[in-house]
Amino acid sequence: MNKSKNALISIEGAILIITTLYMSFNFRLTPFALFLVVGYFLIGLGLIYSVIDTTMLCKNNKPYFEHIEKHDSHYLLPKRGTTGSAGYDFYAPYDITLEPNKSIVVSTGIRAVMNDPRNVLLILPRSGLGFKYRCSLANTVGVIDSDYYSPECDGNIAIKLVNGGDTTFKIYKGTGMAQGIFVKYDLIQKDVSNKIRSGGFGSTTK
Repeated sequence: MNKSKNALISIEGAILIITTLYMSFNFRLTPFALFLVVGYFLIGLGLIYSVIDTTMLCKNNKPYFEHIEKHDSHYLLPKRGTTGSAGYDFYAPYDITLEPNKSIVVSTGIRAVMNDPRNVLLILPRSGLGFKYRCSLANTVGVIDSDYYSPECDGNIAIKLVNGGDTTFKIYKGTGMAQGIFVKYDLIQKDVSNKIRSGGFGSTTK
């Protein structure tokens, strides 16, 4: 529900409430008229409540990042670099040195919580590292499903960086090493998937 529609519904609800209150205090109403006034008053309250409830539901469905353990709280949570950025930058939890044709797995100590099952988090290389050093991800694009964080998996996001160039480079602690973009995906007609995830990384290919 968009903001303009929410505003219109709120105004309609407020008009109904104000009108019914005005009539109640300024006119002697018959029982039937009083019944109608009470009905319109409740409708007005319902309209306003629906807008509040929808707004809160949308906020609660927004994905977010959190630390897995309290001792990981010194790691920086991903955030966007600018207001126009699509990607949330993942920061190196420690200094990383990567030699040519070598790779390293970086455990971030961070998970993505997605209350909407149709959300997915895509982990992508940072443009600057790719252009300068041919730094990429071992799996090209990391796909973090909404059910990756589950009772069977703590949701820890691990990123495997690969140096495909011919120069050793460093990524210092607290600087960007990858980026994540939240995306909503669609389902085909008559989708029949009903399997429940029972593990963490790689469990859906078993």
